[in-house]
Amino acid sequence: MSDMPETIISLLSPLHGHDTDHLNLASIPNNATFCEQANLACKADVDGITPLSMAYGYSTHPSLDPVDPLSYFKKSLLFTQSIMVNLPNLESQFPKRAFLPLKLSAKIPMNAKDLETHFPQSFQKAMLRKNMEISLMHCSAPNLQGEEKGCFNSLEGVITFAQAALRANNHHIVALASSCQGTHQGSQVVIRSVHQVGANTSVSCHEIFFPFMAYYCHVLPSTQVFSVGVVSSKGLGAPDRGNGTILYAICHLDTSSWPKGHPAFKSLKTSPGEAEVCHWSTKSNIIWILGADYSQH
Repeated sequence: MSDMPETIISLLSPLHGHDTDHLNLASIPNNATFCEQANLACKADVDGITPLSMAYGYSTHPSLDPVDPLSYFKKSLLFTQSIMVNLPNLESQFPKRAFLPLKLSAKIPMNAKDLETHFPQSFQKAMLRKNMEISLMHCSAPNLQGEEKGCFNSLEGVITFAQAALRANNHHIVALASSCQGTHQGSQVVIRSVHQVGANTSVSCHEIFFPFMAYYCHVLPSTQVFSVGVVSSKGLGAPDRGNGTILYAICHLDTSSWPKGHPAFKSLKTSPGEAEVCHWSTKSNIIWILGADYSQH
């Protein structure tokens, strides 16, 4: 079983089983109505390339845009009294879209050839093509030491991976997502409360771009997750879940196997294994932990 934030529930396909019974894979490329009804981004315009390395962080491919210097910080920042913190952009940088209907998701492999066959209009747009190529690059990158990972185009696939990676068996798991109302690039906030959630094992799922919603999920050892209550410098409100001012910070305590060219090291003026690296979880990302390890503060 799992609990999911409303922002994740909203990504479910608007189509029901009977809506897709008559569909087959060969009909999708020429079926503009399907893309619209399924809430897909088959022909959406994307202004730029999202710096996926901020979240997944292990690729230094030159095609990636420079990473926002606000993306990374050290754990001590969370526990510094009354310090003003500048946030990176925590909103999704991609057009809103839904997961594929479950009946179709398992039939569309996550590789360039099959994706271009089924969504040729998306590959005709340079920015969409580049975003998909970068997403596939992250999906196929070698695992770091102790890392488990995968890319998924259905919520069911995400949940199955999270349950297996957390060794949950039939135990309850919980999904967490930052609530970012009122925040934007460069927003200044003051940290009012910090609580570690879960043990030192969690699954992080990061949004990647395809015409449908998809996630890159991975689990790394020695990772801590913190629930961070913030107050805006412009009076956003008290740090409670009702006001939407709870952010989640992910801290990787062991960076010894990360590549030397990782942008976090340049940003924090450190190198692999010298210090922990923390980053904020965006509104569209999902963090999974065991329910038994979770308590609301």
